[in-house]
Amino acid sequence: MARRSIPSPPPDGPIPSETSAQRITAEFESPTAGDGALTMLMAVLSHELRLPVHALSFNLGVCLERLRGSNEVPRAWMEEKLARQQKAIWRLRHLIDTFLDVAQISSGRLRLDLEPVDLRELTQEVVGRLADDLSWAGCACDVRTAGPVVGNWDRLQLDVVITSLVSNAMKYGAGRPVHVTVSGTERAGIVIVRDEGDGIEPEDQRRIFDKFVRLGPSDSMSPAPGLGLGLWIVKHIVETMGGKVSLHSEPGDGATFTVTLPRG
Repeated sequence: MARRSIPSPPPDGPIPSETSAQRITAEFESPTAGDGALTMLMAVLSHELRLPVHALSFNLGVCLERLRGSNEVPRAWMEEKLARQQKAIWRLRHLIDTFLDVAQISSGRLRLDLEPVDLRELTQEVVGRLADDLSWAGCACDVRTAGPVVGNWDRLQLDVVITSLVSNAMKYGAGRPVHVTVSGTERAGIVIVRDEGDGIEPEDQRRIFDKFVRLGPSDSMSPAPGLGLGLWIVKHIVETMGGKVSLHSEPGDGATFTVTLPRG
């Protein structure tokens, strides 16, 4: 299935590759980090932030132009435009939260606000929020659950985990179904996200949860778009909550990520 083109990189140069991104981060985090490392890191962040900002600016401009005109603005039209703006704002918040999570994890200060959370309800909420993205990617998504699965977890951080896994599934399994299963045992809640993509090679599975890993399609030498931080963040959030995340994949047979969290 044809995918939308990725926006062009900043004019100063291409977005760093996985290897160079790792080098940039190592340099930036070192006591002797120079201005060059900071500049390149900011180029990556600017690239990721630019798309939702442009979408928000465009839709606001269209709304203002229409409202300033002499004709009446249809309610349905305005609601559709406002929904697009809301989605762009959500993307910005998601990116900002990602950068904050990286900073907190890197410094060892990831904070958890534990409260009773229904894993089934939260998963259905996340999938509903991603409905437009799933439709665009051509991915029908089914959520299978037997009933409520309540545990003492951080709702916002768990939202990040589920969002990242579903987003990852539709990125690498575009045009094919995504399957989400929520279940529980007496002591744990379990979320399984499975795609029907090309699968992950064994050598890539060993580094899939590392920072800045961006795997490209099996027929491409180019990495997938993004920062390559999603699964690294997922692993650290899950482990901070005392759980574990695992991957099962066979080349040509999709990938299955399983998150197991103690109910607390």
